[in-house]
Amino acid sequence: MNNIDGRRLSDSIREEIRFKAIKDWHSGMNPTNLARKYGTSRKIVYQWIDRYNQEGWDGLKTRTGKTGPKPRLSQEQEQQLKILLRTRTPIDYGTRRHCGRAKSSPL
Repeated sequence: MNNIDGRRLSDSIREEIRFKAIKDWHSGMNPTNLARKYGTSRKIVYQWIDRYNQEGWDGLKTRTGKTGPKPRLSQEQEQQLKILLRTRTPIDYGTRRHCGRAKSSPL
């Protein structure tokens, strides 16, 4: 399993790797050897073990959902901003130039 970028594997394959690693851990294999066998770090193996201990087998399933920072604007504010950007130009706000964008260029 070494030299494989886990981010390129499908969710189901990554889950299967986690399940097999925990089964090997139950059989007595230590985290260092698990990390070598499955081509990951000990830190990740310990995270899998912690997730398994806290949530059982379900804790090893791929977690879905958005990651990253939460949006600063509400959906309504985002829609209003899009409308403003499509219908108004910087000239409407009193600027002398069009800020480097050609007048005929659509947003």
